[in-house]
Amino acid sequence: MWTRVSMLQPLSRNSLVNGAFAHDTQPRMESGAMVEPCRTPVSLADKTEKSSKPSKSNVKATHLKGEETLTIFYGYSYPLNFYQQFAELRSYIAQVKTQNPAINSLRDEIYSPANDGHRQRPSAHEVATASTLAQLVPMKSVADTLVQTYLDRFEVLHRVLDKSAFIAEYNCHWTSPLCTPSSFLVQLLLVSATAAIFHSEIYTDVEGQQPIRDQVMCWIGAAESWLHLPTNQPPQSWNILATHCLLLIAKRANYIQENSLWMSTGAVIRWAMAAGYHREAPSTARISHYQREMRRRLWATIVELDLQAAVERGMPPNIGVEDFHLKSPLNIDDKSLQELRDSDNDLPEEMPNDVLTDTFFQSQLCSSLTVRLEIFFGQKLEEEVQSIPERNDAGNDPRQQQKAISVPREPDLQEDTNSMLSNGTTGFFDSILSDDFDFFKDSNAYTFLQAF
Repeated sequence: MWTRVSMLQPLSRNSLVNGAFAHDTQPRMESGAMVEPCRTPVSLADKTEKSSKPSKSNVKATHLKGEETLTIFYGYSYPLNFYQQFAELRSYIAQVKTQNPAINSLRDEIYSPANDGHRQRPSAHEVATASTLAQLVPMKSVADTLVQTYLDRFEVLHRVLDKSAFIAEYNCHWTSPLCTPSSFLVQLLLVSATAAIFHSEIYTDVEGQQPIRDQVMCWIGAAESWLHLPTNQPPQSWNILATHCLLLIAKRANYIQENSLWMSTGAVIRWAMAAGYHREAPSTARISHYQREMRRRLWATIVELDLQAAVERGMPPNIGVEDFHLKSPLNIDDKSLQELRDSDNDLPEEMPNDVLTDTFFQSQLCSSLTVRLEIFFGQKLEEEVQSIPERNDAGNDPRQQQKAISVPREPDLQEDTNSMLSNGTTGFFDSILSDDFDFFKDSNAYTFLQAF
């Protein structure tokens, strides 16, 4: 497990700096992956008092890709490393692949277009102007579908935009396109690129010759080039930070530069901290109630994106619980937020936790954020995992004891199989592959497919 060193606290005796070389054990190679003992850093002063050898069960798979001076490290929770820690899961995946060869083609169909065939992106001088950005905006019928999909599927979890304000500016764009600011055009392109993953059937031209997936890399590249303009550096305004979040969401949704996502979220966290988003603004600060709430939403989204990137890369989050202190976003609808923006009155009354609002899911995630961060940085999870009895010792495994008591005999597998066949469940997996293809484009489902 990792031990963090807070920026706000002095180095402790058990810090990573003091304990990085506390053990002399060497990693070994196993099945193409590097296996390291799970070590708890200790002080050099404690080395003589605490000495233990890692057991066979106390190891985790990591992977170091590359050679010599160019390497990439993938940690324990990286999908391809995680599933290799379970022998039964490896054999099960091999069996599923053999029985359902369509999984391989499905994985290639999802992964390749976003990572192999579209590596070229426009240069900065071609996309940095407002006129060029406006030319990249899809026609209104396509944009309407993409914007609605984004608001329905992504904004419900990662709160970045004020939906009412965004829709109002979106309508103004189609009324007076020449008056639309570049910042909104970039956000519109990123929103469209994110939602495009659910609409492979859409074509962006009238003739129906250009699939939308061909435009995604262009939209993301244009937005990224605009964000890197000197006038937008360093990112300090809410608008620029929000656009960086939209860029991260768009890349993650389309599986673009997945390996660098964790580093990108770390940069956005530092930019937000430099602007004070990690602390509750004092009452004397000249910040409206509306903007205070938008800052809380954006910070919660940034931390959530970083936590997800850390899990997917198998690395520690870029921030700990002790590094930020501010109120959680209110569980309210954006309609109430709009009223707050227009009048700047006191904050509206928050809805109960069991009432579904526009911010309900973010509010629920915030309630468990502390626990999830402690799992990464604390010893609680590791201790609980190590306390689980070995499966081959039925006498010490309460699950085996329960099975012996409640299930006196093994079930008749052939009988159960015949029952499933008679109920028409043989086409279950096929229906997933054919009818629910969009499900596999979800990031969690894609992570599962990566294991194959």
